Formats: sequence, C-alpha cells, structure tokens
Amino acid sequence: MPGSRSRGRAVILKRRRIFVAGEGVSETSFLAAVQEIANGTLGADVANVHLVREDLKGGDPLSMAKKAVSAARRDAANRGAHRSLWAFLDADRTNPVKAAVEAILAPEGIRLVLQNPCFEGLLLHHFVGRERAMPATCADAEAALRTLWPTYRKPPIVRDIRDRVGVEDLRRYGRIEAADYADFLSAIGIL
Repeated sequence: MPGSRSRGRAVILKRRRIFVAGEGVSETSFLAAVQEIANGTLGADVANVHLVREDLKGGDPLSMAKKAVSAARRDAANRGAHRSLWAFLDADRTNPVKAAVEAILAPEGIRLVLQNPCFEGLLLHHFVGRERAMPATCADAEAALRTLWPTYRKPPIVRDIRDRVGVEDLRRYGRIEAADYADFLSAIGIL
C-alpha cells in the first residue's frame, strides 16, 4: 500500500494497468467511477488498479473494434504492457456482427463486454432488483434507469455514478452476470 514501510523505506505498489475501451464518454465515465470504487474500497492487495480508458468516440462496431486494437497497441508501446484488455460495446448494434468484432479483438487479447442492450442497460443492472432486467431497446433501458435515477443525463459524470453505484452493487451484478463483465470485475479485483 502506498505509504507502507518495509525496512524503513516506503513500498510503492506497482499499478495494475488494464486497458478498457468504451464506445463513448458514458463508458469512460463509468470506468473511471469503477476505478475510484475499486481503489477506494478494496484492500491494499488489490487497490492499485489503473484502468487505461479509451473513448472510441462511437461508430459502427467493426470500426470501434479496430480503434480499440490501435489504441491498445499504441498505449502498450508508449507505456508498457497491460494485465488484461477489454472493449465495452452495445449489444444491440454489436450482436449482428459479433463474430467479426471478436475476430478483430481476440488476436490482440481484447475481451468483448456486451452492454445489453446498451450502456444504460449495463448501468441499470447495478441497481437492486434490476440485475436481471432485460430492456428490449436502449430507450426502454434509459426509461427504466430514469425511474431509479430521475436526474440521469447522458453522459453521466463520474461523481454521479460513484454516488449511485458502489462496490457491493458491482459485486452483486457481477455474481449474476456469468459473461465477460464478471471476468472484467475479477480482473480488477472486485470479484
């Protein structure tokens, strides 16, 4: 833990660099909040997580997958290797071309996390009683989210996410979600 002492010297834990690309500002805000939650609530053995967040600035799923690969390569060349690599994309647009997206990401070791059906659906799943909600459309997901968070605005700011989603919310949904999102939470030490 930063500030700990070993034989009179401070011990500085090496950051666990994890690359995470997201479709846009909403995802990168969420990921910044997740990093703050992890580093603020977990023990010293896991509390030095650094999510290298990349805003893919939207587009079609195939072009975003290619941007994620380029960004991950560039960051690794400039700053060093990543412990793991992830891309958060909306399921509603990615599912029709999922195999092609994974064919772009997989050779680079980037795991795909599908937000079902979109970012608001992923965020909704962190609220008690909504972990298994399956909104049919992004509009449905946003409407359901607004019943729990009436002042929700897109893109959300980190503080607002952090004020509404805590480590137990991440863990609760992560235990239910058997897909790549649970693996992502495990990689950063939350599960």
